Amino acid sequence: MNAAPNWKPAPALRSEPYLAWVRTLASVQSGKRSCIAHHPVGHGRLSSLKVSDFYAIPLTDAEHKILHDGGWDSWERDNGLQYDHAATVLKQAIACGVLAWKPDANLCHWADTAQEIERAIREGELIFNKRAARYAA
Repeated sequence: MNAAPNWKPAPALRSEPYLAWVRTLASVQSGKRSCIAHHPVGHGRLSSLKVSDFYAIPLTDAEHKILHDGGWDSWERDNGLQYDHAATVLKQAIACGVLAWKPDANLCHWADTAQEIERAIREGELIFNKRAARYAA
């Protein structure tokens, strides 16, 4: 019998500049401003592990409290999947140049979900553009 492999998930990507940009956006729930960057919860994720910063979505402080106090599954029934919102925010970042494809990137045609876009970031195909982030929100 073979021993179980020592598999560990890839470390979550961290980017304070990206989170700062997310905080400038309108809430994905209400469209209100003055948001925090919420990292998705639930879906079998170990509660002690925070997901990649590139999955963050903007929520007001009150909306964020409701999501955590009322449960992510209830919030998603009313507002849609957190990861679908993350994909929308990532696509917005790409559309306004906050995340820019490297000139030789050949992955831009398939990056549609949050997980695919995060993989492109991890592989260096998409890079954070600080200058665009200052003007995009």
